[in-house]
Amino acid sequence: MPPSPELGVAPAGLSRFHVEDHQLHMLSEGWQAACTPADQHCDAAGLDGLSWVPARVPGTAAGALRDAGLWRPGEARSFDEQDWWFRTTFDAEPVAPGEEASLQLDGIATVSEVYLNGERILESDSMFATHKLPLTGRLRTASGGGSRANELAICCRALAPLLAQSRRPRARWRTRLVAERNLRFFRTMLLGRAPGFVPAPAAVGPWRAVQLQRHRRLVVEELALRPRIDGQSGVLKVLLQLRTLEGERPDSVEVELAGPSGTHRGELALGGPAHAPIARGELVVPRVERWWPHTHGEPALHDVRLLAGVGHRQIAIDAGRVGFRELAFGATSSHDVLRDGVNLHVNGVRVFVRGAVWTPIDLVGLAPSEGDLRAELMRAREAGMNMLRLPGTSAYETCAFHDLCDELGILVWQDFMFANFDYPIADEHFRTTVTREAEASTG
Repeated sequence: MPPSPELGVAPAGLSRFHVEDHQLHMLSEGWQAACTPADQHCDAAGLDGLSWVPARVPGTAAGALRDAGLWRPGEARSFDEQDWWFRTTFDAEPVAPGEEASLQLDGIATVSEVYLNGERILESDSMFATHKLPLTGRLRTASGGGSRANELAICCRALAPLLAQSRRPRARWRTRLVAERNLRFFRTMLLGRAPGFVPAPAAVGPWRAVQLQRHRRLVVEELALRPRIDGQSGVLKVLLQLRTLEGERPDSVEVELAGPSGTHRGELALGGPAHAPIARGELVVPRVERWWPHTHGEPALHDVRLLAGVGHRQIAIDAGRVGFRELAFGATSSHDVLRDGVNLHVNGVRVFVRGAVWTPIDLVGLAPSEGDLRAELMRAREAGMNMLRLPGTSAYETCAFHDLCDELGILVWQDFMFANFDYPIADEHFRTTVTREAEASTG
């Protein structure tokens, strides 16, 4: 697949925006992890007697055992042979009128179930799926006594018994990359399951962020920012779909862009039903400062805010940053990529690509800090690299990774997470899963 076509579009369905007065609470403290034989516990009851160890979330089963000194990288252990449970507790304030609470899960590897206060609220079979679950009416409020009112439990079911099921259609070809050919039926990372390449550890656990979100007045259902170049101007195309929580429809929505090209502001057209208004339009930025790979210029970025007028106030939506640049794969319109190969031009200038294949910098825990990501990306930049490729054997990266690449002037060549297998795309459930994954991964 080609480099990502837009700067400022979130990968893998992850939220890059923040609405004023909304609360985001990362559920990253107090987690524990434990393993059991496959299917020993069919639900979240009776887990207290397990051998729990502290765990980091986002993180993995391998990371929890490594941190506890119970396993070291290189030691033989199949993390796919057992069920892995993760749990934590948290308090929550009552949900007031005009508010809404939800649980955002940005990725669980791989076949998983989520329980809130003993109730199963999610089943998933994709490591790459994100989930937003309504919590209004499901949360308990603190009643004193020092204990937290809510318990969240995540079960990652053993993948090995599922892989052993034999009644599956035959593949048209075989791969030598992995030993277990039935992996093609599961949306999970091949790294960690490829003998002779990256044999271990397999990714198991809530490897991406878990957030408790509290929305007020407005909920952003969809936000798409599509920057492009038109002559010497930059054009930012905006689509914003909202949902009102108090029945009061916004009477205006404006987009504001600020950065090296100055500050520009314009009003969006507002339509749709009162409870689910849609704002759309384009903002033109004359003589826009363009984004360049760091080898060719400055990676200029612009901050974007949306301002929804509701009653006598404006609600600000921080929409992150965008860059404006032209991208072409040939010098002329007659250039055929399949025939002639990629001849990459950025802003009309031919770019000689120098880069590398990017793999997760912590293959055990899969959750490096933003500081660690910045340090590694700075090393790539200082080495003269201007592009990194995310291969199909790996996993989609975080918003922080893509934001840092935008900031540092590094192009990203994003593979879809398909590699080496004859995937069962004719299967309706599988096709639906990967269609949603593709839509999310392109913003």
